[in-house]
Amino acid sequence: MTKDHYWPKALSKFWMDNEGKVCRLSSEGDLVRGAPAKFGVVGNHHYIDLEGPWSHSIESSFQAADDRISFVVDALNSLEAKPSNEEMAYMKRFKAGSFDSKSKNDFAESIASLIVRSPGFRHKLTLEQKAFRNEFLPDLPFRDSNDLKVLELRNIQIKYPEMIASLRASGKIIVMFSDSREFIFGEGFLQDIDGPNPLLPCKCFVPLTPGMAIAFVRPSGPYFSMPEVVTIQLTPNEVNLCNEITQIYSRRYIYFRSEQPVISKEFTDNVYYFLDYSKHPWMDGLLAAAVNFEDN
Repeated sequence: MTKDHYWPKALSKFWMDNEGKVCRLSSEGDLVRGAPAKFGVVGNHHYIDLEGPWSHSIESSFQAADDRISFVVDALNSLEAKPSNEEMAYMKRFKAGSFDSKSKNDFAESIASLIVRSPGFRHKLTLEQKAFRNEFLPDLPFRDSNDLKVLELRNIQIKYPEMIASLRASGKIIVMFSDSREFIFGEGFLQDIDGPNPLLPCKCFVPLTPGMAIAFVRPSGPYFSMPEVVTIQLTPNEVNLCNEITQIYSRRYIYFRSEQPVISKEFTDNVYYFLDYSKHPWMDGLLAAAVNFEDN
């Protein structure tokens, strides 16, 4: 059995405390501390069992992203942000950043790989596949869970390059820093990226370290705005809102370095929830401001 990570070791290492450990909290309230490489892993998570010589794993599809993700984190962490001030308008809190084309390509591949590997994303694919089969092919049910998993992984193989292409297209990258409250990592992400069309609106929010998270947003229609990257220092209350979003998209586990977040009912329900139309009032307000920010 292979051990496939949805929280890749190259990323989880950034969450280690001074003892080399991270915390995993279950929706039942069980807290475990351990080496980060032991967490965010599922046996045969990426293995396609075709009952013959064609069986294979898609884990290698993410190797390039895993090889580059630490460089992406370092590049993002090298950016500067203004001091946090919740009383000020977002426009005054943003600071322009920069990304070369190689870094942006690595960014797109890394973020897409995290999204498509996440248990929450795969759960959503499963729901969509079952709904499609029930509506259009009711006389052709899935034979077993492996049938469903094979189709799920095939869809990931299709959606992964499409998502990379979408993130490489025009849009605004928002780098969110926090020096007063920790971000958490979970089993899924707020995102609505659907296909590679650069004219389609989309957004996503992905925590990368306890002190940094990113969002990507593109409004509908042709869009180009400089700078492509903006930074903002979040307040403790704003980080709490980010952590609430992460918990909505997580069912079994959340991960953190040392600061346990305020636990939400959505997480303790032990259910994968999804925000309707991926809308969140606070996050949408921040992203809308970022879309219109230009470095004058």
